[in-house]
Amino acid sequence: MTSYVMGLLDELDARADPRTKELLFMGNPTLVLSLIAGYLYVVKVWGPKWMEGRKAFDLKHVIMAYNASMVLLNSFFLSKILRFSYLGGGYSWICQGIDIHDPNSIHLINYGWWYFVVRILDFADTMFFLLRKKYSHISFLHVVHHSLVVWNGWLFMTFGPGGQGVMGVCINSFVHIVMYTYYFLSALGPSVQKYLWWKRYITRMQILQFAVFIVYVSVPLFKDCGYPRFLVYLAISQCFFFLVLFVNFYLSTYVRTKRGEVHFFCGNYEATSAATVPPEARKVNGKANGHHNGLTSRATA
Repeated sequence: MTSYVMGLLDELDARADPRTKELLFMGNPTLVLSLIAGYLYVVKVWGPKWMEGRKAFDLKHVIMAYNASMVLLNSFFLSKILRFSYLGGGYSWICQGIDIHDPNSIHLINYGWWYFVVRILDFADTMFFLLRKKYSHISFLHVVHHSLVVWNGWLFMTFGPGGQGVMGVCINSFVHIVMYTYYFLSALGPSVQKYLWWKRYITRMQILQFAVFIVYVSVPLFKDCGYPRFLVYLAISQCFFFLVLFVNFYLSTYVRTKRGEVHFFCGNYEATSAATVPPEARKVNGKANGHHNGLTSRATA
């Protein structure tokens, strides 16, 4: 068994992109798999036990700072990656292969690696739920999404950084900018939340990104531009998996109650649904409705 595992690791190392295999987390999958396993153990086993007998933490200002930083970071990554790919690096908007001799590729790898690190930092979303004792928000979709995003990041950075997959990073960065902007604004309270009418479109946008990228990343199957087919199949399978999960999430959680409230899961801080709730229904047991049953879990992409 040990020899088989070692042989598999040697095979992975041989197939790894020489430009990234020496970077932290890249190449050998042991470290990144350990991180994911540790994340799952903490949020599902150790964390809830540790919080027993402890009061939920008030993390409002910490979460606001976190959301603001994520808006800035994703904006930075989007601008830099576009600069060295589609808007300044000569990338084809239709079909782009992987060129290890492209002088811009080292910049894309650098920013791509940091983007991967930030996706690891996204584990903080779950930690916020844990520390606030919002265990029901740590859903299957939430945990699987965060775990697979990190794993997929490792796969693409290790075996095929750049090329057609860069568009996925650009789309995902934009989606994160919109989402974290919403999370930040929603935490400012009812006076701001009533203007956030566009919250209902966030999940639709998440679903759309998967559908669009499935079509886009499929182009190399019909036009040979030097992008590895196994990466295309990997991207399609993962996007389709997420598409099914998010569509199911959308259908099962966007349900209007008799009072007209919209119940859905999105975000790392509870926010009001008052923008879509009649005035007479905005108070429930003396609490602002959104802080009682508004944004209650995270479904990000």
